[in-house]
Formats: sequence, structure tokens, C-alpha cells
Amino acid sequence: MRQGTQNKNDTTQTMDNADNQKNSISEVNTDGIFRYTAEDFEVPKTVVKVEVAEGVTTIPTRAFYDCKSLTEVHFPSTITTIENEAFNKCIQLLAINLPAGLASIGDGAFSHCHNLKSISLSSKLESIGKYAFTHCRKLEHVVIPSGVTSIKDGAFYYCHSLKSIKLQTNIDTIGKQAFFNCISLEEINISKGTKSIDKTCFEGCLRLRLEDDFLPRLSKGINKTLGLFQTLKDCREELHYKMDPDLQMASKDLLRNNGVLNSGQ
Repeated sequence: MRQGTQNKNDTTQTMDNADNQKNSISEVNTDGIFRYTAEDFEVPKTVVKVEVAEGVTTIPTRAFYDCKSLTEVHFPSTITTIENEAFNKCIQLLAINLPAGLASIGDGAFSHCHNLKSISLSSKLESIGKYAFTHCRKLEHVVIPSGVTSIKDGAFYYCHSLKSIKLQTNIDTIGKQAFFNCISLEEINISKGTKSIDKTCFEGCLRLRLEDDFLPRLSKGINKTLGLFQTLKDCREELHYKMDPDLQMASKDLLRNNGVLNSGQ
């Protein structure tokens, strides 16, 4: 009996200590800023401003999921990873400045951030997950860092306001519906080293302009079997080609042969 009583007291004390520790690791200060100091802490859904403490390396899966009032996040230099859906449905986020050491953005990390207008990606970034920025309806311009080698499935799906995206020369693949229904997208540079472009990646991109030598490169074996010409058909009403005279004829022949242009065009 005595031993059982002692164990109960010890257990109660341990639970109390844990509660005290949990309450102290993150807090809202009088300035209204929520101090996020532990990677596994559950964030209140009503949080408005967040400051992640120096020393935290990972924003875990769904850490700020559905925090609909969140407008600002300040990251320390120690952050290297933002996991899956970490900021999914943070519909009031307007801008994000990611830390210089960030290497990985998980699947759906900023998905459905409807008011996110700008994001600064780290030069050390290596991976952007599937559907990472899908439904970021006000995002206008993106520069992909040189460490990223692929644009994964749905990465910028339904980014209606996206006007331009700058890819570096080492982009190897562009996945399924990567830019699906980016109806404002006008410019994208496709590297000569790109080996795989999914046939659905530009579906619904009605204003897209491609670089001068893009279509001729397809005819020289960039992988015609990918069916990209179906995508070009979907974009034909507004698609523009800026070509020098030496490339124009070859490109038009290529389009006719694949059904994108009629024989009389």
C-alpha cells in the first residue's frame, strides 16, 4: 500500500511538471506575438503573429494548420525544414520571408494560403513538395533557387495570379499539373537541360509565352512521347511564340504535325 501511494504521488508530480513545462515553452507576450519555442507544441488556432525561437530547426507537420487569423511569421536562421501542411489553410498570410538555411518545403506546406502574395525562397532550398503552393490565389512571382532540381506534381496548382516563374538551369523535371490553371501565367523559362515535362503541367495556362527555342527543342528529342502537345492545344487561344526567323518555320511545321495548328495557319 505504501509503495502504491508513493507511485501515485510520483506520477502526479511528473504530470504536473510536464504541464508546467508545456505551458512555459510557448507563450503569447503582451505585444500579441506568439513565441513558438518547441517543435511539438500545439499552436492555438487564434494566433495572429508568430515568432519562431532561435534554435528551432523544424516546423512540424500541420504545426500551424488552419490558423485562419495568422498574418505574420518570423523565422530564425536555424530553420532547415518546413514539413507537410505546416501552414496549410493559413488564409490571412500575406507574405513569407523564409530563412537562408531552409533546405526543404514539404507537401502542401503553404497550400490554400489564399492571400499569400509573395514568398522569398532560400538560396539553399533543395526540395519543394507536391502541392506546396496550390491554391495560393494571389501569389504573383516566384524565383526557384538553383538547388531545386524538380517542380513536383501540383506545386503551383490553381495559382490564379501567378504571372511569372523563373526556373534555374538545373531543373530536370516538371511534374503533373505543376502549373495547372495558372490562368495569369505569361512567362516561364524552360532550361535546355530539362528532360521530363508532364503533358498536364501547363493545362489551363491561357496566357503562357514560351521561349524562342522551346518547340524546336521538342522536335530534337526532349521527349516528344510526353504528350505536351495536348497541353499546347489547351492553351492555343492565348499562347504566343516569340521566335526569330530561323526558328519560326520549323516550329510552325512542328505544331501542324502534332495538331496544334491547322494546315492553313
